[in-house]
Amino acid sequence: MSDSVQLQGACLCNKVHVELPETNAHIGACHCEMCLTWCGGPGFAIDVDDRVIFRGEEYIKVYKSSDWGERAFCSECGTNVYYRLVEPNKYFVYAGIFGADSNLVLDHQIYIEEKPAYYNFVEQTPTFTGEQVAAMFTET
Repeated sequence: MSDSVQLQGACLCNKVHVELPETNAHIGACHCEMCLTWCGGPGFAIDVDDRVIFRGEEYIKVYKSSDWGERAFCSECGTNVYYRLVEPNKYFVYAGIFGADSNLVLDHQIYIEEKPAYYNFVEQTPTFTGEQVAAMFTET
């Protein structure tokens, strides 16, 4: 399996299209309280930095979920599109928008201390606490 993939996907109503010309094939699962509420479960996303192309941007509604981040969804059908760290403009596109692409692999889990006891993954991945994640993005 290659570490680099090209992906295209769309929301449920097909108004918002997302293209990743070249990205890694790794999905992260976020167990933070906001992702659990936003996604109805863990947030499965691909870290794409700012290498993402959106079509149908007029249908993308952005919700500022914290001082440092925002979440976006299709205003027509409600499909979750991305989470974005405002600074340094880093996108995490929700993996479900690309369907069941077999080239993607669960690679890591974050906010592991907030994971509810009612689910577990079979995959053994590196895990990081919220404190460790914050440190990764604030290091200079």
